[in-house]
Amino acid sequence: MTTIITLPDRDEMANRLVAVDGSGDLVRHFYPRLLSKAGKSSGPAGFVVLMNEALGNYATGSPKEGRPGRVVSLITRVGEFTRALVDDEAARTEIFDVFESAGVPVRREV
Repeated sequence: MTTIITLPDRDEMANRLVAVDGSGDLVRHFYPRLLSKAGKSSGPAGFVVLMNEALGNYATGSPKEGRPGRVVSLITRVGEFTRALVDDEAARTEIFDVFESAGVPVRREV
């Protein structure tokens, strides 16, 4: 059975993301792409799509300088962002499974 995930509200989500990494470029250019979905519900695959879309939009957005390397770094951190945004452990496991089935290695533990 697929777990339904409801993301935190915008303020809570922003606080959690900044706790993971508060660097200015992410706060200005990456996190808004995630925050646009604050409070929304989806299944694990929907969360993975959200992350992939946010990463893709961040990679192709302005300013582009340094973004390709930064995106690779962010991809390696999807586990951190998932743990920050998804409270339910079973849902996180499902999300990690989806990422890994797509070839994205995930650090499941802190």
